[in-house]
Amino acid sequence: MEIRESLFISGVFLLGGIQMENVYVMKSTSRYTGIHLTEREFEIIKYIHDFSVFPAGNIHRLFNSGHKKPRSKYAISMRLGKLVKSGILVQLKTDFPKQGENRPPQYAYRLGSRGFDLLIQEKVITQKHAERRKKYGPQLKMPTPHNKTVNTIFTELVERLIGSEESFKSLQCQYYRGDQHEEISYANSQTGYSPVIPDWIFDTKDQIICLELDTGRQINSIIKTKFDRYQRLARYLKKPLVVVFSVGLSTLANDDSPKEKRVGSLKQLFSEHTDWPEKFEVFVLPSHRTTDFLYKMLKNRATVTNLHAKGVTNSWLNFSRLASKQKVSYRMAQNENLNRLLFQDTYTLDFITELLLEDKIIPIGLLYMEEGSVRSYQKARTNMKRIQTWNTQFGSHKPSVSLFLVYNQTSNASNEILALQPACRTFIVNVEEVIAAAKSKEQMFPPMVEILTQYTKKPCKLL
Repeated sequence: MEIRESLFISGVFLLGGIQMENVYVMKSTSRYTGIHLTEREFEIIKYIHDFSVFPAGNIHRLFNSGHKKPRSKYAISMRLGKLVKSGILVQLKTDFPKQGENRPPQYAYRLGSRGFDLLIQEKVITQKHAERRKKYGPQLKMPTPHNKTVNTIFTELVERLIGSEESFKSLQCQYYRGDQHEEISYANSQTGYSPVIPDWIFDTKDQIICLELDTGRQINSIIKTKFDRYQRLARYLKKPLVVVFSVGLSTLANDDSPKEKRVGSLKQLFSEHTDWPEKFEVFVLPSHRTTDFLYKMLKNRATVTNLHAKGVTNSWLNFSRLASKQKVSYRMAQNENLNRLLFQDTYTLDFITELLLEDKIIPIGLLYMEEGSVRSYQKARTNMKRIQTWNTQFGSHKPSVSLFLVYNQTSNASNEILALQPACRTFIVNVEEVIAAAKSKEQMFPPMVEILTQYTKKPCKLL
């Protein structure tokens, strides 16, 4: 090991007249230049180690996360060059384009010899682990599009944490490569089937979250096999297991790839939640929504109880009345037949009521929804059919029943991909928007969106 000293200074350190905290000092050797590393740079080095190879663009993002005055690309590139000269990092790059090709080379970084030495010194990894990784380091290549997208989702999550002045540690969360989580590895060994290896794992105090990136290339039978293996895993885990299928190779919201239809087809593919093991949940989202979802899961995810679901739907009703300045009210259903829509099963509606709108009485069923949740999708699909049946049997001389899907936040409601052909009039509403309307001094009619077809919606209002 060439580096003989790596000092961690926990107090204030003056570097070039700039006051800094938590600086790592790497001394120069006959082969490598010396360098001072900031706490942020040390964190980036740990991330590079965890991913083996880290795309340069995402390293640039982490350098600037949380800074009011971001550094230029040139300045960050120069800094990375110094980290390479100091032996901390090794640069990888694609082949330069052939003459006539308009394709700039892509760069990525892996740990160099002194990067591993620093992590050993700070007791992040063991000597044995470092030697094994050093041996295979020269064989590492540029990340595939699949791995790059997983890395980008992780980078965006770190950016979100930094922007909120939080960290994985403050949220009591640890993260792992899919093959590095001991409990998942043990569960795989107990199922008697081929193992399932997630793309990434987040382990919180309440649950284990497995990230699966779906590029759209795998056929349905492979996806179903993977889903079945996750169900078997859940039976051997102490914590609840949450599997997140992230669809698409781009995390950009305006990406033109057919993510919507792929999300819809995956939701239709999985078995009914009544057949799932306990403490098992599955979510399917486009990749540009995955980071936001993961952040919320890490921060305040709790098991959704029936009481919580009923509370959310009841809040929407109460704030709708306030927002409309009493022009919208509601009452318990006077039509006894409406109670036929309440079932003693896991699909049942959270609330059935009659909306009173001036001279109109509109019977509605309310169902609490979570964005991306396959369980919520299945409940909505079943209740559409139940309401359609009720409207056919009992609604010939009365107002037809409508279904209201209630989300907590505007972003969840507006970005949800249900991919359901409505069997009855179905509306998407959210509590966040109606609370804002209720706080306004003006009369605000609760906004909502009507589902027209599987992939088309229309904004509307209750009045």
